[in-house]
Amino acid sequence: HLTGPEALSDTDIARILSEVTGRTIRYVDISEDDARSAFIGMGMPDMTIANILRLYGLMRAGKRAQVSDAIETLTGAKAGSFHTFAHDHRDAFV
Repeated sequence: HLTGPEALSDTDIARILSEVTGRTIRYVDISEDDARSAFIGMGMPDMTIANILRLYGLMRAGKRAQVSDAIETLTGAKAGSFHTFAHDHRDAFV
């Protein structure tokens, strides 16, 4: 289970991306049915849709709230923060 050093909600992630990019980014929670319809509309394959929805189901069940020290155990270096990652890769988000 690989994580960064802090548990972040989708709202936290949107706030950090807003800070880093200078744009307003909001997280909007949508139902699984609405997400499925949107993915189908984008032409995503059924298996991809099922896997994404399974991942979001795990997140909604609180699995993202668990923080692990596995990165440090495996590499000997502390995991970097999402803020640092977003800052370092800012161009990918603008």
